[in-house]
Amino acid sequence: MKKIVFPVLVLLMAVGLFPEDTILLKTSESVDLLEKMEANDFFMKAILGVDVDENCIYFLDQALGTVFRVDKNTAKLVNTIGSKGQGPAELQYGDSFRVKNKMVFVADTGFNGIKIFTIDGKIVKEFKTSSPPKWIDVNQRNEIFVSGVSSEGYPNISVYNMEGKKVREFLKFPYKDTGGASYILNSELIFRMDNDENMVVVFILKKLVRKYSKMGVLLWEKEIKNKIMDKYNTEPRFDVRNTGAIYYHRSVFSLGFDETGNIIVGHVYGGVIYDKDGNIVHLIEFEPPNNLDTFRIYDGKILAISGLCREINVYNYNIR
Repeated sequence: MKKIVFPVLVLLMAVGLFPEDTILLKTSESVDLLEKMEANDFFMKAILGVDVDENCIYFLDQALGTVFRVDKNTAKLVNTIGSKGQGPAELQYGDSFRVKNKMVFVADTGFNGIKIFTIDGKIVKEFKTSSPPKWIDVNQRNEIFVSGVSSEGYPNISVYNMEGKKVREFLKFPYKDTGGASYILNSELIFRMDNDENMVVVFILKKLVRKYSKMGVLLWEKEIKNKIMDKYNTEPRFDVRNTGAIYYHRSVFSLGFDETGNIIVGHVYGGVIYDKDGNIVHLIEFEPPNNLDTFRIYDGKILAISGLCREINVYNYNIR
């Protein structure tokens, strides 16, 4: 038996059957960024997304209809982008956004389209999309990838140019709208493109992550399941109101990349780090466990937001 122990151990490690290493991030050892921002006399209400560029952190506040541009080092407000309303430079219901090429692209579901600003806050362009946009990403050529619903009722990701013309459909998923919880389970998704324009798509209720080539070919698929999620019971829940509307409570909420190209999928109590081939590298767990809304990795740090804007903490991130 001793002769086969070592090969079996190697095999188990190769296929990932051993428990994953966990990175424990303690709030007591983090920097309270919210406290710093409030000391600089500006306040936010309901952060739905965060992005970064070389010098600044950007926060999308859906309640205020505003993107806040904040200096990375001083936590001082540089400027605001947009305001609540229905005008050309205003946001009704910003659902997601992306900072790219010195511009801010916002998917505004209330407007049923995309609004583009300079990072200084000037409106560049606005245009309607074929269905209410839910998630957005932008490549280096300023092609705008938008998730929505096709004319046949299937969730899809379409590509628009800067003039607002739909140039192609990148992906369409085979889950036709039936108006019930089953469709919501299969259609709610977020996505991001890596530096090679391959796309990672996360189905936030199915807890499924897929990677596609820049031509739309499926490269791999993984279930988002691990010991931390099992520990806290992160199964999605649905509520049907008297009006017949269906509300869901999601457990997976964010997606991004670190500087090495690792894929980071965030859930309410932490995250999962995948390499480019879909192998789990590490798990992230926060202590104490927080009801996280989003986090973003940048400059060797993790910025985590809880309770929409109740807590904003910055942790060191040194995984390579």
